Amino acid sequence: MIEDILINIEKNLKHGKLDTKIVEKVWGREIWLVNLDYCGKILEIKKGWCSSLHHHDVKDEVLFLYKGVLGMEHPNNNWIMYPGNCQRVSPSEKHRLTAFEDSRILEFSTHHMDEDSIRTEYSKNLTPGELKRVWKEFRHY
Repeated sequence: MIEDILINIEKNLKHGKLDTKIVEKVWGREIWLVNLDYCGKILEIKKGWCSSLHHHDVKDEVLFLYKGVLGMEHPNNNWIMYPGNCQRVSPSEKHRLTAFEDSRILEFSTHHMDEDSIRTEYSKNLTPGELKRVWKEFRHY
């Protein structure tokens, strides 16, 4: 069921049938589906890139990986995410995503405000050696 929904979202994005906002990032892009009292996005992260290490004072989010393989750096657990895995990120929890493959995530959250993204380290493209080192540092379930 979820696969069918995601396929339809992808088709609609490809043909410009969704009223979305696309925000280009060095690591990929964010496709904003909605940002009212709640927010829904698709995050596309390119292999070898990691997002900034950051937190939100207000935003509460759930990240659902549906394509690719990611490292989730999170205060409770640094672990490898595979399709079907999800992680809640509560306000004030520092987090970062590292893509070991081209990856897509559904993000469900409270309202997004740019000023609520407080970065400790900026996004970066990892060398193959750095990516291998990070892979070994994360828990594999």
